[in-house]
Amino acid sequence: MKASLCFLFLINHVAGADPAPVTGNLRNSDPENVNPTDIITTESLLSASENFLTNEALSNNKIEGILHNPVKDQDEIDLSQEITSIDEEIEPEKRITENNEETLEDGSIRKLYSFAVSYSCSCYTCSCGKGCSQTCCSTCYSYYDYCAAGRYYPNGYISSGSSCTACPGGKYQPNTAQSSCFTCPGGYYCPSGATNYTICDSGRYCPAGVNATIDCPGGQYNPATGQSSCSTCPGGYYCPSGSSTYTTCPAGYYCPSYSSSTKACATGTYSASTAAACTSCAVGRYQSSTAQSSCTACPGGKYNPTTARTSCFTCPGGYYCPSGATTYTTCGTGTYCPSGSSSTTSCAAGQYNPTTAQSSCFSCPGGKYQPSTGTTSCFSCPGGYYCPASVSTYTACPAGSYCPSYSSTYTKCSSGTYSGSYASSCTSCPGGQYNPTTGATGCSACPAGYYCPSGATTYTSCGAGNYCPASVSSATACPGGQYQPGTTSSSCSTCPGGYYCPSGASTYTACPGGYYCPSGSSGYNACPAGYYCPSYSSTYTSCPAGYYCPSYSSAAQSCSTGRYSAATSSSCTSCAAGTYQNSASQSSCKSCPAGYYCPSTGLATYYSCAAGKYTSAGASACTSCAVGRYTSTTALSSCTACPAGQYQASTGSTGCTSCPAGYYCPTTALSGYYTCGVGTYTTGGASSCTSCAAGRYQASTAQSSCTSCPAGYYCASTGLSGYTSCAVGKYTAAGASSCTSCAAGKYQSSTAQSSCITCPGGTYCPATGLSAVTTCPGGYYCPSGATTYTTCPGGYYCPSGSSTYKSCPAGYYCPTTSSTYKSCPAGYYCPAVSSTYTACPAGNYCPAVASTYTTCPAGSYCVSTVSTYTKCAVGKYTAAGASSCTSCAAGRYQASTGQTSCTSCPAGYYCPSTGLSGYTICDRCSYATGGNDFCDDCPVGTCSDYGSTSSAFCYYPSPAPTPVPTPVP
Repeated sequence: MKASLCFLFLINHVAGADPAPVTGNLRNSDPENVNPTDIITTESLLSASENFLTNEALSNNKIEGILHNPVKDQDEIDLSQEITSIDEEIEPEKRITENNEETLEDGSIRKLYSFAVSYSCSCYTCSCGKGCSQTCCSTCYSYYDYCAAGRYYPNGYISSGSSCTACPGGKYQPNTAQSSCFTCPGGYYCPSGATNYTICDSGRYCPAGVNATIDCPGGQYNPATGQSSCSTCPGGYYCPSGSSTYTTCPAGYYCPSYSSSTKACATGTYSASTAAACTSCAVGRYQSSTAQSSCTACPGGKYNPTTARTSCFTCPGGYYCPSGATTYTTCGTGTYCPSGSSSTTSCAAGQYNPTTAQSSCFSCPGGKYQPSTGTTSCFSCPGGYYCPASVSTYTACPAGSYCPSYSSTYTKCSSGTYSGSYASSCTSCPGGQYNPTTGATGCSACPAGYYCPSGATTYTSCGAGNYCPASVSSATACPGGQYQPGTTSSSCSTCPGGYYCPSGASTYTACPGGYYCPSGSSGYNACPAGYYCPSYSSTYTSCPAGYYCPSYSSAAQSCSTGRYSAATSSSCTSCAAGTYQNSASQSSCKSCPAGYYCPSTGLATYYSCAAGKYTSAGASACTSCAVGRYTSTTALSSCTACPAGQYQASTGSTGCTSCPAGYYCPTTALSGYYTCGVGTYTTGGASSCTSCAAGRYQASTAQSSCTSCPAGYYCASTGLSGYTSCAVGKYTAAGASSCTSCAAGKYQSSTAQSSCITCPGGTYCPATGLSAVTTCPGGYYCPSGATTYTTCPGGYYCPSGSSTYKSCPAGYYCPTTSSTYKSCPAGYYCPAVSSTYTACPAGNYCPAVASTYTTCPAGSYCVSTVSTYTKCAVGKYTAAGASSCTSCAAGRYQASTGQTSCTSCPAGYYCPSTGLSGYTICDRCSYATGGNDFCDDCPVGTCSDYGSTSSAFCYYPSPAPTPVPTPVP
């Protein structure tokens, strides 16, 4: 609904004066549309005015005029219809405000406006184009309908029969009389019909053009208000939908970036709090449950060689696994390890184990025993004892039995044998005894006239020609010179003289001639040499000296020359070699003198011995000097012994030989040399061997020198035949008598080494004599050759096994003893090599994992410790690096968020205060040239249209109507 009213402003009436006469005429602006019935006279107009001024509204000073339609002629109007219009359409007390504005039922606003027509008593046509009423110094009133804030119409002003449209959700309009709405800026929301935008809460975000806030989706968060988007939830934290901050991921769970909730660590893994990922359980540990903050060491009897295990492996038989084992360890000899063992178990007494990796021990077999535990073999059961299987000691063999070595039980003695206790074998019944039963502990005596051989089970008759006293083992033949005709006799009779009785004779026999038979002879005896015997002789007669009597001789025979005999000689004897005799019928020979020899029998002279030989008196030949001796001249009676250090292996030598190298000659008169044993040596001509010095050895015999002990081995004492390996953790150079422990910072894992290994970077060796390195723990570092671990300094991190510290990367911080780097939290920044995080200064923002702060962009502001920037609201602005926004000055405005400056209020409009997001159109009869905080009034007596941009648009009213300007959005 849009219309114009033209009122006659009754100045004089309001002041209490009489009304001035109306002169002139009012003419319709559209003469072609004149209705003849509309003609009225001036007098009628005045009469109607008086009637209208009786209205209650006039007494309240709300309305001061009357409705007046244009007329064709100046003195003719039809007042009756106009008065009715006033009553129906004008209710000033109800709808018209002190600002001359009226809110209509559809939400639009009707604005009354006026301007001065004249200060003289003449009539002009009202410039509103709706006619006028003349009076002296009159004012013309009109109105127009326009949209309220939060509503719009295509040109801002409402056509008859139309209404304004509420700004849709996501748009707003702070000004009146607008033809469109503004898009709600990012970080704000605008419900339907909004006159301004509302800031978005923390935990929510508002893209441009939304009618309500939106919860940050799961995995994102928003700590500030007024944001058009949400930040990514950092690793180690989670952000449920609508989060204004991130929540620490608890131990046993992990939260990658963008997490909306926690995720339980799987079995075989664990995590501390703020973990972005779970960590696999180390070797030797396991975790069978989910959502755990640590892993459990494998219990004794189990092991785990791999990571991320949910359980441990059972230690196999023959091996043992202490708590936390990463592999199984071989069970040693003398012990056993059933499946699932946490340590070794010594073999019990009566058992043994000669090999490693066994799940049980062997029982000592029958014939062996073992009294100790933890052994690798069993002892042989000694003779006289027996040992059943699996025994720890031996048992005495009972009497009447026997137990050889290695017996597992005892055996009864057979008949003909016997034994006492502890016997390793049965004893045969001795000759002269017998035993008819088994298991006997003794034997019975054999009776006289009978014999019992060794081991006899009964006794046997003696027989003729024999005799058997009691307890004999065999029949004894009657000895030569005796005889026995009976079969069970215990003795024999003596053979008479001149007769003989051979052994076992049952009677005696006469002695033949040339023989002799004394009483008790077993046979006839040949007359011995040197004697002679006639027949039936019971004895023999001596042969005289110088004669000889061969066996069986009856008379003595004279010896020839060159021979000799003594009395009772059976023959003449040639002078022996070494003697000589040049006379006949002699009873002896002459001895060959010393230094000479008589090489054959019957010699009348002697011969000189050559050099290298000798003789004593009576020699038949020269004797070569024995080995180890020598002579250097002839006719000597003895040889000289070789001195110590020399030898002579040959006989008949004229000199000695020096003892060779590697051998020794300890005494005089040696025929050879002795070999120097292992661990000794000689250089030649030695009477004794020299022991190898400490640090040297000799593994062979007969050596002229010793060998230096090789590197990695030692020779601890003198006289060694071999060298000993240096143990792990030790080393030697060549020629050492002892091993040297590896210094701290070094180790040696092998035996027999000539040097130690420098502890590699990432490990340390804290003591001397180490055979293995220790891994550097997390939060510390160990350079090559380290004897201990060094604290990781702040600003650096050191994973387990680090040889040096690593620079903390930009965007992360590393306190002292850090094993890894930690994410810089949002609102803080961490340059490279940071030991802690630094608060983001005002005027800057720091997202999570920031390495430096970022200058807040122009058009936004950042308070301290924020992770993002906030756009300036409408009506405000900033330059870059601001901690707050600045309100636009009066005379300027800013309709958008996030701006770096304000816009000068355009010409024809004014911006009356600071912080405005829009401008207000200048009313009629005023103007603004641009950048104004108020509109300047037109000069007195002039007026202008809405939104005039200079005083040049101020004009004196004219008959032509002035259109209502369209507001600028």
